Amino acid sequence: LVELGPAQEIIHHPLHPYTRWLFHQEKESQAHSSIGKQVVSSDDLNSLVNPGPGCRHALRCARAGWQCHQYRPPVISMRPDHWVACWEYGKSGTQARP
Repeated sequence: LVELGPAQEIIHHPLHPYTRWLFHQEKESQAHSSIGKQVVSSDDLNSLVNPGPGCRHALRCARAGWQCHQYRPPVISMRPDHWVACWEYGKSGTQARP
């Protein structure tokens, strides 16, 4: 889980850096009217198959800090019905209860 909420909310107001990256990739592929090859490193594949202790997307995230690699991010409520699991928002939102 990186982001949870109504589809239109997430599409129009993506919060997680990985969600924003995915939407950017979709726009790029549409702009070029073809889907290019995505090169995936073995480290990236390993992080999906055998995730470490931190965020599953830390290796693919340009904004990842040390805590992203060491600890799972808290799930934060940023707007009504819109949650994000990201250390970037840890101080600005309300942590959800498990």
